[in-house]
Amino acid sequence: MRNRSLVALAVTAALTATGVLPAYASPAPSVPSSSVKSPDWKPCKDEPEVDCAKISVPVDWSKPNGEKIKIALARRPATDPGRRIGSLVYNPGGPGASGVDMLKGSGAEAFSKKIRSQFDIVGFDPRGVGSSAAVKCPVPGVRGTVLTEDLIDAVFTGKSLNEQQLRLIKKANQQDGRACRQESGKVLEFLDNQSVVRDIDAIRAALGDEKLTFYGVSYGTLMGQQYAQLFPDRVRALLLDSNMDHSLPLRAFLVSEAKAAQDSFDEYVKWCDTSTECAVHQQGARKTFAQLRTRAAQGKLVDPDSEEKVGSSTLLDSTQSYLLSPSWEQLSTWHAKLAESKASAAKAAAPGASEQSVEKTADGIFCADWNVQLPNAAALRGHLKASAAVAPDMRVSGQAIGAVLSCQNWPTPVRNPQAPMIWNNVPPVLMVNSRFDPSTPYEWAQNAARQSGATLLTYEGWGHGVVGSKAAGSCVANAVTGYLVDLKTPAAGATCPAPKL
Repeated sequence: MRNRSLVALAVTAALTATGVLPAYASPAPSVPSSSVKSPDWKPCKDEPEVDCAKISVPVDWSKPNGEKIKIALARRPATDPGRRIGSLVYNPGGPGASGVDMLKGSGAEAFSKKIRSQFDIVGFDPRGVGSSAAVKCPVPGVRGTVLTEDLIDAVFTGKSLNEQQLRLIKKANQQDGRACRQESGKVLEFLDNQSVVRDIDAIRAALGDEKLTFYGVSYGTLMGQQYAQLFPDRVRALLLDSNMDHSLPLRAFLVSEAKAAQDSFDEYVKWCDTSTECAVHQQGARKTFAQLRTRAAQGKLVDPDSEEKVGSSTLLDSTQSYLLSPSWEQLSTWHAKLAESKASAAKAAAPGASEQSVEKTADGIFCADWNVQLPNAAALRGHLKASAAVAPDMRVSGQAIGAVLSCQNWPTPVRNPQAPMIWNNVPPVLMVNSRFDPSTPYEWAQNAARQSGATLLTYEGWGHGVVGSKAAGSCVANAVTGYLVDLKTPAAGATCPAPKL
């Protein structure tokens, strides 16, 4: 999950959901394969080596003859057509990431030459994203005036919100959500993963594949997990990288995210303590960070490059972003610059953006899939306290708390609330995950594999996203190729070693 952090939400409108529907209560039909037209592939205008096309799907899958939207596709054909197995459908997660843009770039390079030779690699923009009926919202919106830097810093330091502040956020979310509905149309009400899964099945049918071969990373794993639940007889292979756990209630979601961020930070500290490449090696990474956090809380931390104030939220959120790759050396350099900065006054922040309509790729997606409503500010305080107890340095996961606050009182239903995975007669599925992933915790992958019966391959290293990672090396690459091409899964409990640091 690579959702926007609370810091990013300071200048953008938010997400959320108020109605709760039972999970899988009314399965909508998929479009019969015979009624799906093959994509009319043409060279993409901005990347002629890649083919582009669109297919038509219903906005509301329970009304297949109702309003339609177009789903954008991109394809890199198999380099050895004579040995072609079929299509490998690819989603890079987010929520809100563009599979089309990823494929136009270097996305296909995550796969081995053997995979690229035998599969058409097909990326798509999920509904509401990019070229697939993108959600548009006014920016900065009402929320931009409510979510001030001081308020964000208070949340990141565990001070929570008072009841009036929470009410203002809920009111702003509702107003901004209604404005998004005006800008975007009916699709805003149907951004849930269940609808996306049915879109994927329509893509499979349009491509002419009897069964789906799919690679999803981060939020894209939820697509694969729920495709297996809805269409088990249409699965050929599902490769799920950095897994979501859609069974978690709110407290467990926030606490597990905070713990994952802390565990990744602890690994950074271990590296820094033993590596002279760490810019704060002599001072100590944890001690340096503690001093920076104190100065940020006092309003005395200034970035020497931008000469702008670095608040508690910016310090914590940026640190967690460096842990994703991970980029430990760069993180230590940034911390060293902040520590050495003697500036006591910061330049005024740049003025906010004028009101305009822009694409909001994640708006409404997470909130259609997760019931995370806060009954009151006291509940938030409890969640923050529990998070800080397992994350003494990181305190909270920026992306997790940002997603939760943005989902307060958003005026569309939670069509796909949390529920345990229940798979029946699903072919072998391969899940992969880093041991130290700050975004989708390793315990999420363990839970997802336990619920589903999928095989979990553990990379004993760091970072978010394993497939295609140079650090993960040939062990992961060979396992992935063997699975996608020959449908061979590793032995139960298999691991791949991390590189020596």
